[in-house]
Amino acid sequence: MLRKKAKSGPKQPAVYRQKRQNGQDTAFTIIDGKQIHLGLFGTPEAETEYRRLVAQWNANIVAPKANSADCTVAELVLRFLKERERKKNRSPPLKVADA
Repeated sequence: MLRKKAKSGPKQPAVYRQKRQNGQDTAFTIIDGKQIHLGLFGTPEAETEYRRLVAQWNANIVAPKANSADCTVAELVLRFLKERERKKNRSPPLKVADA
């Protein structure tokens, strides 16, 4: 029996986090499973970098960048038709004599 894969909900927003590293409080966030160092916790630079990354992350959710491997069915059909037309316009294959 096949089981349906559970649909994942919307991605959680990145959180501004603090950790102690080498005797200093550093700021970091986790975006798409990657931990990103922002600088010293509480500094304007770290908070600015956090806001920039979150804005970029939100923009990618609304309009994700197109990956060459990702396409809709219509785009795939269009690619197929263009490739077929391109191959059809090439010189015809040589006929092989029956042996």
